Amino acid sequence: MKKRHKKTNFLLISVIAIILMILVILTIPKMIIKESKTISTGKIIYSPIDFEVLKNVKSELKNYFQSNNYWAEDGFFYYFFKEYCLYAIRDTGSCSGNNPDTPYGIYLVKRAPGEYATSTIPMAPEILQDLGLSQQDNWESMWRMRSDEAIVMIALTPPESTYYSYLPYLYSRPQSGESTSVSPKVNGRLLYYAAMDSPLNNDNINISESKFNSPIVTILTADKTLDKKIIDQLKIILPKYGISTAIINTHVVPTDIVKTGYKNQSDDFTMLTRIIKPNNKTLMQEYYENPPVLILRIVPNTPENTSSPKFKFTPIPARETGNKE
Repeated sequence: MKKRHKKTNFLLISVIAIILMILVILTIPKMIIKESKTISTGKIIYSPIDFEVLKNVKSELKNYFQSNNYWAEDGFFYYFFKEYCLYAIRDTGSCSGNNPDTPYGIYLVKRAPGEYATSTIPMAPEILQDLGLSQQDNWESMWRMRSDEAIVMIALTPPESTYYSYLPYLYSRPQSGESTSVSPKVNGRLLYYAAMDSPLNNDNINISESKFNSPIVTILTADKTLDKKIIDQLKIILPKYGISTAIINTHVVPTDIVKTGYKNQSDDFTMLTRIIKPNNKTLMQEYYENPPVLILRIVPNTPENTSSPKFKFTPIPARETGNKE
């Protein structure tokens, strides 16, 4: 009886072992196939484009337009730190709601040929000195725009954060009436701070991979023809550097509601960016201090073409959710 019992146990163990071996043999190929599929078709882990590569993109775009009868000059980009508020309050009476923890990012452009109108608020010489820029270059953070010119930004988006956005504003226009705390008046012009277009933000922006630390291009223009010409060139240039053309965005200057041109009666504009609640404050501070952002202003070397197709105003979607607390 004992021998029969031992034999039965041996057979049972053998059957279990064989079953386990079969399961292992059947499972391993599936694991290999699954792993192979992950490698070949899975989403590529994002690797940021080096900022030096974006400089090459900007240089090629600049060279193209300079070679095709356009004035194309580099701009500058900086973040308006709280220390600069001293000069803003001196020059305008306010710091425009600047938050010390989330400073505004601001375009600076050089005055274009024929732009004889004086700036509403000239750049504070102390800020230009701090940025290492010369007053002789006529830098402007609020500028007039022809209806057939464009300002291009080529950049890396911010490090991971809850929210970031890029938004063009109608900054000021000549206006009669008294200055108020809501609508201050400087040098005979009313400061509007009016958004001209919907913000490009990390929810709606055209981007190729990650929303953060990722290459992006924005074009600010009123002119549909120039917008297309810039996009067409970028579609040639970007692939040379392994960058998707899906990163191109256009900000509209709506000619039906703003006054373009270089006259004193023309509106002036500005472009602001903002970042909310960064995940890593150290990385964000590095981004603030050395923003990987390039600006290029492109203006035809011919009289303004006011008859070319222009962009019109599109109502900005309401921001409220409809839910009441």
